[in-house]
Amino acid sequence: HLCGGCAAFAGAKVVGPRDGRFTAGEHGEFAPHSPSLVVLGTFLIMVGWYGFNCGSTAGMSTTSDAMQATLIAKNTTCGGVGG
Repeated sequence: HLCGGCAAFAGAKVVGPRDGRFTAGEHGEFAPHSPSLVVLGTFLIMVGWYGFNCGSTAGMSTTSDAMQATLIAKNTTCGGVGG
């Protein structure tokens, strides 16, 4: 994540701001495009997190594996709710 973040920062610094997007001295209010799409996107990313995190224990064959999957699901939920 650190490498990707540094590369993105360097790329943004090289490319610079978009032409016509920002004007000097103007501080306009930012309004989201669609609150319903924001909620839908949040829901979809949570489903993706469950598929990735809990799916890592897809080969559950013992009770211990099942308990580990429930712990992973709980941690994923807490992480998504807590930010």
